[in-house]
Amino acid sequence: MPNPTPPFLPLELSVLERKIIQEILEIRDNLKYALSSPLHWVGVLRRSTLARAIRAASKATR
Repeated sequence: MPNPTPPFLPLELSVLERKIIQEILEIRDNLKYALSSPLHWVGVLRRSTLARAIRAASKATR
């Protein structure tokens, strides 16, 4: 039985395409701080959200 052929062969990227991909990766690395979500909410937003959740939970148990 012959070896099965892959469903597709990867295309070779041109020099220009590789350069564009490299630029995109560099921009992504430079903007990573702005694109990532914070690990924890801070300050007033955190406290008010927690208080709202506690009030809603205590209403649900009544």
